[in-house]
Amino acid sequence: MNIMRTHHVNLTTLAALCITALSACGGGGGNSPHLESTPTSITAVSVEQNREASLNQEQELPDSKEPISSISPELPYQVTINGHTHVDKRQIVLDDFKENTLSEIPTQSGSIRAYRQQHSIIAGYLAPQTIVGKDSEGEDITIRDPMSIGLVKGDITAILPDEGQYQYTGRAFSDDESGSFNYKVDFNRRKGSGSITGIEKTGMVMLQEADIKNIVYDNTLDDSHIIAKGIEGKTLSETQVRGDYSLTFFGSEAKEIGGIVYQPSIQIGVGGVAR
Repeated sequence: MNIMRTHHVNLTTLAALCITALSACGGGGGNSPHLESTPTSITAVSVEQNREASLNQEQELPDSKEPISSISPELPYQVTINGHTHVDKRQIVLDDFKENTLSEIPTQSGSIRAYRQQHSIIAGYLAPQTIVGKDSEGEDITIRDPMSIGLVKGDITAILPDEGQYQYTGRAFSDDESGSFNYKVDFNRRKGSGSITGIEKTGMVMLQEADIKNIVYDNTLDDSHIIAKGIEGKTLSETQVRGDYSLTFFGSEAKEIGGIVYQPSIQIGVGGVAR
């Protein structure tokens, strides 16, 4: 009898232990997983601490009065004539040509003839004279190739005027002569026409009316390439000789114009300022 009672007590104790163990594990039975949340600790920060932190961050910021970066102003157009130098071997540059003056600079081989305005320069190369023989009196007979305009360059006009009529006046120059250049542009009609006078070899040359368009120049004197707004048209001299011309606008509001007049035997450089 005592043995049976002892066995019963042991089973009861074992059952109690199992129930206690299951309770400690969060419940028993079932196939659902047990999800146990982990509490997040929160640290309280006072308003005063937040204000001090903000002040410290502001002190680390750079002074807003200091410039972030300095921007250099744009340089004006530059000219370095490649392959051609002064007789003293110094390179030919833009400052060698005075403004509003027709200049001729002797080089180690030939010369550079140019007309420079405030915003543009038109220049040609004159090859040296070549001795081809002697005359009956023993004097040298020389010849020279015609001047070739190899530089039309400057501060290209970005936006042309939408209206108005501009009258340009300036200079025209060939190998060994100079004359006057006059040209009128009607920006309302987007057309222009003009004339060259004072050059004996050609007589007066009419620059016939033509439309404003895109112009391309490959400058052989400094290997530059420009695309700009300008005018290309036909010419007719007083001796009925025909040719072509090409002009480009320079400076703000198309203040200047310049380019080349092509005749059968010579090239003429031209430049003018709106009056």
